[in-house]
Amino acid sequence: MSNTNDFIIEDGILKVYRGAGGDIVIPDEVTGFLFVFAEFWEPFTLTLSKNMKANYDTLLSPGIVTVNIPAGTELECSSFGPNHSSSFTQLKEINVDPENQSCASENGILYSKDMTILYACPAAHEGEVVIPETVKEIGKRAFDGCKNLTEIIIPSTVEEIGERAFMDCKSLKKVVIQGDKTKIGKEAFLRCGKITTAGLYGSVKEKRGYSFEFPWTSSIPENAFSGMNKLKTVVLPDTVKSIGKNAFKGCKSLESINLPENVKCDKKTFKDCKKLSV
Repeated sequence: MSNTNDFIIEDGILKVYRGAGGDIVIPDEVTGFLFVFAEFWEPFTLTLSKNMKANYDTLLSPGIVTVNIPAGTELECSSFGPNHSSSFTQLKEINVDPENQSCASENGILYSKDMTILYACPAAHEGEVVIPETVKEIGKRAFDGCKNLTEIIIPSTVEEIGERAFMDCKSLKKVVIQGDKTKIGKEAFLRCGKITTAGLYGSVKEKRGYSFEFPWTSSIPENAFSGMNKLKTVVLPDTVKSIGKNAFKGCKSLESINLPENVKCDKKTFKDCKKLSV
């Protein structure tokens, strides 16, 4: 546990931390700080001051394992960059006091206060994530770099998946999208190397189904599969009438896809699909 002698504070701003790490609790007199822990590589837990404003730059550190956010802390969630570069690779959980008015957390994942926006899943989060049905939006790069994420269930309530939301989720081997009106951001699943097959949600009786299960029966939206560079096989339902711009852009390993009769494709639908002949 840190003590007051570990901190140099000027006019409410934490300038220097000179403690040993471990469990760091920021004194309540601190209203802000910037890059103070940027050189800490050893694992540590950080509890913010209840009187401070915090954003992505505040928390920048390669060694941080847990962030505790008290009721009085004002967190600018939209700028929170949990997996930026090498700065948050050890971060496992974000814990928000239920009385905090700026944000919320569940199972270590950061949400907006009303739980309608999923802002950030810590990079070291492991296993399966089932997104709550309160969520309407998955933020830009929300799961970026979550290398231990294995499965994601996205409910029908989610209207938008942000750009590069699941980029570099290298262990992600199962994605289920349940909503047929979900908008997919560019390269939302870029470099997800274990996603190799895609097909209609619920159409395969086997226990695991496809690597990527989608709900679209009449129209494949823009960017739906863009950046899935290991995707090899796609099975489309016969009811599909149109496929959007860049829907399969960058699917360099795609070898097999059945195109329903008279389906309409954008001229950039299969851009950079080097192994595919359509």
